[in-house]
Amino acid sequence: MTKKTATKTEKPGSKPEKPEAKPKTTAARARKPAAKKTTTAKKSKTTVKKVQKSREELEYDRLNKLYKDIPENKRSLVDGLIHQAARLRVQLDDLWEDLKKKGNVEPFQQKNDGVTFDRERPESKIFIQSDKNYLAIIKKLDEMLPAKEAKTGFSKLDD
Repeated sequence: MTKKTATKTEKPGSKPEKPEAKPKTTAARARKPAAKKTTTAKKSKTTVKKVQKSREELEYDRLNKLYKDIPENKRSLVDGLIHQAARLRVQLDDLWEDLKKKGNVEPFQQKNDGVTFDRERPESKIFIQSDKNYLAIIKKLDEMLPAKEAKTGFSKLDD
């Protein structure tokens, strides 16, 4: 009986008995809904990625049909270029929508002085660089087509 009394009067730094542990499980239950909210946010991000992936796949299929006449010995090189071109095309479309909504410039103010001026948005710079990369890939793909099969129009520009 002495032992039971001693356990009831334990020091605050010692391990609590099971009845005192119940509030911890209640707190753990209270945290579960917060975990569900983050799961929902993850699902929406996953959904966006799936939609973007399907857009990339559609663009890949479209480009693959355009460049189906490339010789087999260059086909392994072409496949990577087509994948990259498809990703760039989807990225360019998304950036273009953003630029249409928000414009190419944004107001900017230094912390020290109160002067506000317009500066080019980072998305605009990314768009310009991605567009150059996309056009370079398409031109390279067009050059790999047999001379009579050039369909995309870049070869006609060179003439």
